[in-house]
Amino acid sequence: MPSMKSRMAAFRNRVNYAEQAFLRHEDSRELDNCFEMYDGEFVVVALMRRAARNPDLMAALRAEFSQVSPSEWSWLRTAEKHKRIPDHKLPEMAAQAQIEAEWHSVNIFMPQLIARNEEGAQPFEVVRREGPAELKETLWGPSLRAVCHQVRSWHARTVMGSPFLSLLAEIQIRTPDGEIHAL
Repeated sequence: MPSMKSRMAAFRNRVNYAEQAFLRHEDSRELDNCFEMYDGEFVVVALMRRAARNPDLMAALRAEFSQVSPSEWSWLRTAEKHKRIPDHKLPEMAAQAQIEAEWHSVNIFMPQLIARNEEGAQPFEVVRREGPAELKETLWGPSLRAVCHQVRSWHARTVMGSPFLSLLAEIQIRTPDGEIHAL
């Protein structure tokens, strides 16, 4: 597994590459790769900040996204969303996003792919509510107990420094026969 230092260096390299690619009006697989390492939002933020200081880069980005009106340009919303993160912290945040996404893939996504193909696996709908936010997902397992155990284990993990599952979250699990259980 790559170290934090190597992830941060790779982030900087991808931002540098993406900047040069946009200035060259390049459309390539290599450019796409710059945004596909689980930290694409932070690449966008870094590019938008550079574009604010470099009129040529801003012109290149606007040309690339000319089919989208400025009010609908998602990159502006992404830059605004992360405006409180200082420039020097972006590589660290990007590396943390990669680590968390890889953890999610290994510990939730892949086990669920395996579980749904196991004999006796059943779908359980998990609803997580915290304040106005609500997330519904289907987890597969042999029993309600097994799914509850998996969901409870999420309290120990973080995403971007915040708990993946807050202790304040209201959790309900709907069994295949329609019963609802609060966790």
